[in-house]
Amino acid sequence: MAERILIAEDDLYQRAMLAGHLAEMDCVIEQSSTSADALAWLASAASDSHSPDLAIVSTRLKGHNGAPLYREIIHRHPEVPVVLISDRRSMGDAVLAMREGAYDYLTKPFESLDDVGLRVSRALERARLVRENREFRAAIEYDLEIARTVQERFLPSDFPLPDRVSYGAHYTACSGVGGDLYDVLALDDEHLGAYIFDVSGHGASAALITSILKISFHAFIEKSGPAHASGDDPTLVAMSYLNPVLKRLTTSTQFATMIYAMLDLDGQRLAFTSAGHCYPILIDPAGHATYVKPRQGPPLGVLASVTYQQDWIEFIPGSTIVVYTDGINEAYSPGGEQWGLERMLQSVEKRATVDGSRRTPQQIVDGLIADMQTFTRNTPNRDDVTALAIRFEG
Repeated sequence: MAERILIAEDDLYQRAMLAGHLAEMDCVIEQSSTSADALAWLASAASDSHSPDLAIVSTRLKGHNGAPLYREIIHRHPEVPVVLISDRRSMGDAVLAMREGAYDYLTKPFESLDDVGLRVSRALERARLVRENREFRAAIEYDLEIARTVQERFLPSDFPLPDRVSYGAHYTACSGVGGDLYDVLALDDEHLGAYIFDVSGHGASAALITSILKISFHAFIEKSGPAHASGDDPTLVAMSYLNPVLKRLTTSTQFATMIYAMLDLDGQRLAFTSAGHCYPILIDPAGHATYVKPRQGPPLGVLASVTYQQDWIEFIPGSTIVVYTDGINEAYSPGGEQWGLERMLQSVEKRATVDGSRRTPQQIVDGLIADMQTFTRNTPNRDDVTALAIRFEG
């Protein structure tokens, strides 16, 4: 398709000479001698989605508000690249215009039309590259938006057993889509399963692995049925199932940390198996917070053969467990200081109660994230940020 060029120049001879030469380059030329005509034609072309590929504009032409026409074009039609026509007396205007966004300038009277053609060709090529880059970025953003929507649908919208258990959660990906994911599911009427994992890296590749892990985990739970919750070492068995799945499907540099917990409502206890994940925080009914330190196994996908461990803790009514990813404790201040595990534990305990009254799991999570953001002064996250709080109401 021939490229369209607007020439806005009040010197008829110079305009005709330029238009004739560019027409020989197979360009479609639109000519204007006044600012009003040029702006009207640009507005009409933009409304029809046929903006020109280039506008060649004289520095002498003024827009409606007295500013140079090129400035109005740059402001009103930023998608249209601009090349200036300037005489030797107004070279300062041309330099100023380039600082404001013009691509190049031509000096009249035109001494060499071949040089003019070369400079216009370069401007058109640059405009093509900018346009292609813009279209490419738009396509990527569109794909990322779809991926972001899909990943958000992987997060639970409704939590199970609401009469006996309450919840709070937060999830923020640092780059649109991320490698963190959590879920909670009822294994049967008396057992609740909850997990959180953190895949190495960020972006689409990490998000894809989270999808693999979620689908694989839920397939395992469905295949195991009620026997999973009542069997020996259920969290250990699940983790041992996932490790070879991830090892088989990922590269040697990809892995995931994960913690899987199962709440036994009748037994008032909580089972854990951890694959290199952050220590969870236990809040007792009085609001005191401590780290729970289950025995650690290696992250999923690192070793082909792994023996994981399962630990139990007492989990009486009123107890709350907080699991999270390291994007929280490893958040940094603008000065490069890490928030750290001690500050995070202090935040959780501070947020657990107000004036002696227990706060909800969601209030605890929201407060934790607010304290982290205060420390970082809302600087962009370096990592995905995820937290899940679960309280056994009784």
